[in-house]
Amino acid sequence: MKQRCTNPNNASYDRYGGRGIKFCRRWKKFENFLADMGEKPGKGWAIDRIDPDGDYKRSNCRWVTARDNTRKMLLARHRLRIEQIEHDIRLLFRGGPN
Repeated sequence: MKQRCTNPNNASYDRYGGRGIKFCRRWKKFENFLADMGEKPGKGWAIDRIDPDGDYKRSNCRWVTARDNTRKMLLARHRLRIEQIEHDIRLLFRGGPN
């Protein structure tokens, strides 16, 4: 989480820190993260941001299973594709760029 948000050399930085996603200062100390989020419920669980455009902070994070996290990411990708198609159709009907 910290690396994705702060390290431009991290492979995921463009999707996190590069988009302005941050983590709360309080979580710079692991003890505070643990106090806010609790222990990882088990193997295969991951931290999830409820609002994908929001920061990593107590009010925007929860533990989810890897399966639920994958499902959420796939739905977001499909939503983006649909929005792009809708945009292209609007341009087409307005006589926009071909």
